[in-house]
Amino acid sequence: MKNRHWISIALASISITGVLFAKAARVELSQKCRASDLIAVIEITTTKPGGASKPYLEIATAKVVESIKGQVDGTTFLLDYNNGLGCPNVGYAPGERCLIFATKLPSGHWETYNTYFGKFMITNGLVHRFESEPNTSLEAVRKEIRRHLD
Repeated sequence: MKNRHWISIALASISITGVLFAKAARVELSQKCRASDLIAVIEITTTKPGGASKPYLEIATAKVVESIKGQVDGTTFLLDYNNGLGCPNVGYAPGERCLIFATKLPSGHWETYNTYFGKFMITNGLVHRFESEPNTSLEAVRKEIRRHLD
């Protein structure tokens, strides 16, 4: 009887781990482009704890620098992040410039599509770790995304 109990716990742990890693699995760019309501270059202006849609624990105010797909009401929007898990998770900090793939939540806020596989840092016109490449020019990334949107 005790063995069945431990076996049940082990199987439940494995299945939960599988679900978590599935959420963090890399998604093909074509699927990411279709599923995202917004693909944009953004700048994070502020972050604050609390008040975000469940399961998120923090909110970033983001300014749209360039929209590649979709649009937001106004020039800034609220981006819910930090699900409290170590993995999969995504974080934001004031001053960051990123390319994001996002979906709109029922609350009117936004969330990063596919956690950290939906956010790519940009510095000096280079998008870091886009589609497994170390650094890719923002112009090349724009062209690749638009190819999947046509």
